Amino acid sequence: MTQDKPKPSSGADKTINDMVDRFLIWPLPRDFSPDGEISFTKSNNPNFWPSGTNLFTAAQAKSMVEHLLGDRLRKLELIERKAKMVFSAWENEENITDGTFIELLDELGEALSSELRDKT
Repeated sequence: MTQDKPKPSSGADKTINDMVDRFLIWPLPRDFSPDGEISFTKSNNPNFWPSGTNLFTAAQAKSMVEHLLGDRLRKLELIERKAKMVFSAWENEENITDGTFIELLDELGEALSSELRDKT
C-alpha cells in the first residue's frame, strides 16, 4: 500500500496554485521544438502561439510544480511559523520564561540552518 504525499499547507498550496496558473498562461518560447514524437505545426496567424495549456492540464502542471519545489515550501513555512512563535513570545514576554524563549530561538536557528544546508 502506498502512502499519499502530505498535502501542502494553505500557504504552500496557494503558492503552488499561483505558479501553476502562471505556467499555464506562459507563452512557449519562439524556439519551442517538441520531441518524443510530438508534432507542432505553426499557424499562419501571427497572433497565435501555444502556451503551457497546450502541454499539460492544470492537475498535471500542479504535479510538475510540486515536483520542482520538493519540500522547499514546507521548509520555508516551518521557518516562518517558528519565526512567528519567537516574535510572539518576544512581544508577550510576560507569558514566557527565558528558557522557553531561548528554546524557540534554538528551534528557529535549527530550521534556518537546515534550509541553508539544503541549498549547498
